[in-house]
Amino acid sequence: MNEVVLLLTLFIVLIGFSRIYLRVHYASDALAGFSAGFLWVVINIWVLPRVERFTRETITTVLADDPAE
Repeated sequence: MNEVVLLLTLFIVLIGFSRIYLRVHYASDALAGFSAGFLWVVINIWVLPRVERFTRETITTVLADDPAE
């Protein structure tokens, strides 16, 4: 699981820097995109336990350690 997270993080960073390198976006645009994406992840991590409590069901994450359980 950690390898997948590391690979996806590297992929995100490379896409952001490629936008700057290819002069498609300014550096501030890429940083704003990184910030917005990070904020979205933080908000969802904060909301997920509240949704689980409200629905009284456990939500299985996509990157579960053992999907057979």
